[in-house]
Amino acid sequence: MKSLSLSPDEITYTSLIESCTRSGDVTGADDWLRTMVEAQLTPDEVAYTSVLTGFARASDVVEAQRVLCDIRSSQLEPDLVAYTALASASARAGDPEGIQTVFRDIYAAALQPNLLTWTAAIAACARARPPRPREAERAFQSMIRQSLEPDEVALRRLEEAVGPHRVAVLCRGLRLPGDVVKSTRTKRAVTHSHDLPLMTDALRDVYYAFAGGSEMDGRAFVKCLKDSGPGAGLGC
Repeated sequence: MKSLSLSPDEITYTSLIESCTRSGDVTGADDWLRTMVEAQLTPDEVAYTSVLTGFARASDVVEAQRVLCDIRSSQLEPDLVAYTALASASARAGDPEGIQTVFRDIYAAALQPNLLTWTAAIAACARARPPRPREAERAFQSMIRQSLEPDEVALRRLEEAVGPHRVAVLCRGLRLPGDVVKSTRTKRAVTHSHDLPLMTDALRDVYYAFAGGSEMDGRAFVKCLKDSGPGAGLGC
């Protein structure tokens, strides 16, 4: 290019940035973004979001947040793709508080979370230490209220948080169509979901403490309830 007296423009740099991100070279993508700014060219949302996505895929929440700040300082508005990428990074880190911050930013920007954003919220609850099943349930219910249909990935993340039997009960309680439940473990649990009561919050806490959301222990919990009888309390 130099021998022809040509200089790369915004499109050229953005293409280089996206190429690096696709190949997993987020450091290279970030370097090209910095070079673009040093050349007194103005990156757009696509260039910034590509770098942010690369850091998110690498589970580097700090650098992803830094790029989000760069977008704002450049008088640009982050879009839902950028926010969802940051949410995914927080999910990989098992950071529900990070997800909450992302959701506040989404609503402040007058945007609506999509299926991927809600799935990240559920995944963050599943991967938190300790896990947060109640928060995962609330995120799932909010997603349904937004008229979003869960896919297999969303249901698997929910299973990780609350267990397949509880997923079956939630799907039944929310009157989701049967073909929505695609996960093999959840399909199996649906067959027995009539055994699991629509639990009160207190009883659900006992279930999580006793069963840890697992299929085998979940059945043991149900048996314990039946053996104890109405009003007898838990004898297990």
